[in-house]
Amino acid sequence: MADTSLRIMLLAVIAAFLGGCIGQQQPGSSADGYVGRSIAEYVADHGEPDSTIPLSDHRSLFRWDLAAHAMGPAIGTGLTTSGPPASSVLTLCSVTLAATTQTPNPGLKDWIIQSSDRHGVC
Repeated sequence: MADTSLRIMLLAVIAAFLGGCIGQQQPGSSADGYVGRSIAEYVADHGEPDSTIPLSDHRSLFRWDLAAHAMGPAIGTGLTTSGPPASSVLTLCSVTLAATTQTPNPGLKDWIIQSSDRHGVC
């Protein structure tokens, strides 16, 4: 009986974890949808970048570091019926957009996104 309860609880935790991962990958939330558009459009939707890295006069990387809470196994607790099986854990994600411009003193609207890259859970 206890073995069955443990299996059910384990499946529930796994389902909650996978549901959280899938929920974070909502259609249209990908930075890929901004390729060909200006950095200003991404900034309007997601805020100012955390860092900008100039690669040349006409190419830069813009990076956003995001933190989110996800469900995962609690540290120091087992999957038992007597304690909480999961807790909220902080996950990090970074989104980097590579952009180019032809303007000598560009503003955000002058940088056109060429590609996007994500690292972490986002």
